[in-house]
Order: sequence, then structure tokens, then C-alpha cells
Amino acid sequence: MKKYIIAAVFVVALLMLSIDWHSFGGPANHDKAFTPDRLMVASANELKRTIVVATPASVFDRRKNVLWCATFQLAWNETRTLVGEDLHFNPEPPIVSELNTSTFSTNDLDAASYVALAGFVKDGIFQRIHESLDRKFSGAASPHLIPKENSMRPQDILAYAYLFKNLEFAIPFEDLEKPLVFGGLELPTFGMGTPKSGREQMASQVLILDYKDADDFVIELKTKSTTDHLVLAKIRPKETLATTIENAESRTRSAQPQPCLPVDELVIPKFNFDITRNYTEIEGAKLVQIDEKGVRLKSESHISIGCAQAPRAVHVMVFDKPFLVLLKRTNAKSPYFAMWVANPELFLER
Repeated sequence: MKKYIIAAVFVVALLMLSIDWHSFGGPANHDKAFTPDRLMVASANELKRTIVVATPASVFDRRKNVLWCATFQLAWNETRTLVGEDLHFNPEPPIVSELNTSTFSTNDLDAASYVALAGFVKDGIFQRIHESLDRKFSGAASPHLIPKENSMRPQDILAYAYLFKNLEFAIPFEDLEKPLVFGGLELPTFGMGTPKSGREQMASQVLILDYKDADDFVIELKTKSTTDHLVLAKIRPKETLATTIENAESRTRSAQPQPCLPVDELVIPKFNFDITRNYTEIEGAKLVQIDEKGVRLKSESHISIGCAQAPRAVHVMVFDKPFLVLLKRTNAKSPYFAMWVANPELFLER
């Protein structure tokens, strides 16, 4: 027998990402890890050429930027655990099936980087969330999406997830003066510009995972974290973000990695954005229930349910065309962040 719980469903995800050449160290407040200089603050629903997807399995327009982060899936998984089954809604949008069948789990993250909880308001879920954030991040967490407790009823469910990563480069890359032209815009960049010697330590932070030519390659930028991997792939996109990710990863599994040379060229555009996504597909739906830095990444989501040798070749690695960005833990089945960059809407501008 099915039981219909009339529920106002409010689902929101926030994603902050900064990729540039320098480091900030361990911030006393996570928001301070993101420089306010030219920070792009936007609602995903208002962006014209960028989408935030619930899962990497979502089909996307290859001309658009595509962003995915694990926090919404973490909040969804916690809700499924709380009710003891997959979530279903009436009406039910396609993303529900994708979220229910996703294989991403907490096994793909390190426990120190996230908080994910779900519970009933009457059982003290608000207090549990705040205590967990304070304990896990020693007071540095800067949540923005926790709803006000007086906006929910005792019988309502709140699911919440928060993720923070600060993946620093041990040796800062060069802040390049020459702009990069991407999609007709001149963009500020970092990396290793005009080929020259004396970059041995900097070049050692770049691992060339698979290189075919200047428009087809996959690299890893090494950070201080030995268990997190920042991968950039200038490759052709597939139908979904998931299949694009799999294409990049299959190439790295079969290829022979090469060290980056001090005279190689590496040019990467800078990102600094703060994007909020409201999942309007589920808002107001009825829940159907069965009775039986480096890179700095901060993301949160909540679901409220009422209810050195002479080189033989120079590698040119200039990201002036569409490319993929991945953040993944060692030995994890899935990345915890993925972005397909198709146009300059999210880039810093000069």
C-alpha cells in the first residue's frame, strides 16, 4: 500500500569554486578561502550558457558549461536512508530516477571533508547539523543554506550536506600576463607560459596522463594532497557528463603517463564563482512513500520536505577550447566534482 505525504519540497544546492595559481592556506572561515575579487555570484536558473546537473548521468547541451558536485547526492542519499527506500514524487521528474540509481556514496570522499545528515525536525536535526559542522571543521564552516528552524514543522524532514576542499599547489604556478582567448573573450590565466628553463619544481606538479596533440590531452595538476586528484582533459564531449568522465578516465588507464618538462607550455584560465541552483523540478511535488584550494571547493545542499633532462618534445597544453575538470579521491569509483567547460560564461574576465 502506498501512502502519499503532501509535501512542499524545497531543494537547493550552492557551489563555490576557485581555481588559480596561488594558495591561501587553511582559512579560519571557509568563505575567506575565496577571494572576493571578481567573484561571480549567480543563480544557475538565470545563467544562459551554464547548467548545474543533479547527477553526471544527465544529458547536456555540449555548447553549455556543465557543473556537478556531490553534495546534492549526499543529501539525497541521507534522505533515502532515513525513509528506508528510494524517494519518489508525484509528479516525478527524470532526475529522481538518476538520483535513486546513482552509485556515488560517502565511500568516494574522505570523512574529514564533508557533513551529510537527514532527520526529522522533532528529533533535533537542526542541532545535529550545527554540532556536526562545528566539530568537523573546528568552527571554520560557513553554511548559507540551512533553513530557519521556525520555517519548518516538527514532522518535517531536513536533509543537509556540506563539502569543503582546499587543494593547494606546493609551488605556485606563474600568473601569466598574456591573456588567453577562449570563446572570443580574453581571459586571465595561470600556468607556465613562454617555454624556459628553471621550472623543474613547478613542472614536477604536472603529470601528463595522455597526450595526443595540442587539442587532445589529459593532465593532472598535483596538489599538496596525495589522495585528491585534479584532472583537466581537453577532449571531445560525449552525450552526458558521466560518459565524458569515463572517456577521460579510460584513456588514463590505458596510456603511459609522462613527466612535464620545464620547457613545456601550460595555460589554464582562472575560475572564481559562487552559483546557487534551485531544483524547481521537485519543488511543490508530493513525496510518495511505501509503508513497509590550488583548488578551493565549497559546496552545500539541503532538501527540506514538509512532511630535468633535455626535452625531446615540447607539450603545448593550452586550455583555449572546451575541456573537462575533475576532482577525485584515490581509488574512488566516482569523482566528487566535475565540470565541462564549453564557453567563457564562468571565467574571470580581464
